[in-house]
Amino acid sequence: MPLVRRFKKVGMKVGPRVVEMDVPALPDEEILKLFLGRDGDKMRAPVLAAGEIIFAGSDETCYRTMLQKR
Repeated sequence: MPLVRRFKKVGMKVGPRVVEMDVPALPDEEILKLFLGRDGDKMRAPVLAAGEIIFAGSDETCYRTMLQKR
């Protein structure tokens, strides 16, 4: 949690679009759901951090969208 809390936004893919959410507004439980795998005990990989945003999981669309904004 301390690692993720250093960022202002978390990026994720929801259906066909990329959304960003404010990290300070998210409860710890929601952040854990985003960053832990299906089994709930391992962090999703890879994790990309660019500027003030962090993204967990592998999705080329998200990476391109995030990096174009930075």
